[in-house]
Amino acid sequence: DHPELGTDPQPATMDKYQNLPNNESGDWGGVHINSGIPNFAFYVAAYNIGGYAWEKAGRIWYAVLTDSALIQNAEFVDVKNLTISHAEKMFGINSSESKAVKQGWDEAKV
Repeated sequence: DHPELGTDPQPATMDKYQNLPNNESGDWGGVHINSGIPNFAFYVAAYNIGGYAWEKAGRIWYAVLTDSALIQNAEFVDVKNLTISHAEKMFGINSSESKAVKQGWDEAKV
């Protein structure tokens, strides 16, 4: 809750996912509203990795966003799998970074 902006309408976890109509008043299926879920996964991962977010977590998410395997109609689980895959490629399968990414998605309940 922010004194000027009010309550954030974005859910942080999948159990709060908003299934909205695919039109302007429904935020085109909730594309912006529900973006809080992967945002929260990133936040948890970046926090747990530590340091500056752009040094490791940002590199992982950027690699996913520029990966041709990320299709236009990807679901959150697809992004989850790609971020884990990229974290493992960059830092190792059992690295603290890949574990932090997994934990981020677990906290987001994806």
